[in-house]
Amino acid sequence: MFISIFSNRSGNCSFLLRPVFPLVLLFSFALTGCSKKNSDDEDDPGSSYYIRFKIDGAQKEYKSNTGFQVLPVSNKSLYSAVMNGFQDDGALDKNLLNIIIWSRDPIVAKTYKNENDVANSDGDKVPEILITYNDNDKVGHLSLGKPFSTQPPFDRIVSDAQVVITNLTGSNISGTFSGTLYKSTDGTYTQKLVVTEGKFNLKKL
Repeated sequence: MFISIFSNRSGNCSFLLRPVFPLVLLFSFALTGCSKKNSDDEDDPGSSYYIRFKIDGAQKEYKSNTGFQVLPVSNKSLYSAVMNGFQDDGALDKNLLNIIIWSRDPIVAKTYKNENDVANSDGDKVPEILITYNDNDKVGHLSLGKPFSTQPPFDRIVSDAQVVITNLTGSNISGTFSGTLYKSTDGTYTQKLVVTEGKFNLKKL
């Protein structure tokens, strides 16, 4: 069972129904395929491209198959940007971090927060950003948007994830990120990780 991030026009969230991680992994694998075709330095330990962050104080740095894509407006009237990095391109289901941004306007250098809702053309809402992380045991965690209810267990949700794009060109994106991530299969919202000091410098794929 996966925690969902989408809500419908009536405000009812299907937090425990829709599988989010398969979709996120699909984005990641698509970018990984592009990276393997287009990059000569994805495994170069001296590469300047990276996603760097701390998980509950433990330093992580992913420099394998890093990259980003800014996607044109979809048929749901949303623009998006996808960023990801892996620790090891031989193990694509663990030690990976993925960031997705959604916007009604073109993606630009600014601050995006998952406490902000973005509505697509159907009126369905999604948080501005989604940060996902798979740990060394292949366990998935993700940021959650503003809960639709203040009753337990939803009152435990902290929607503090944010991404700050400081530089965006046709070939490069850089910035910072942070936030609280929840275990994807935990409907009690008590199992969480805190991401701090996140930084990224990625090239377009």
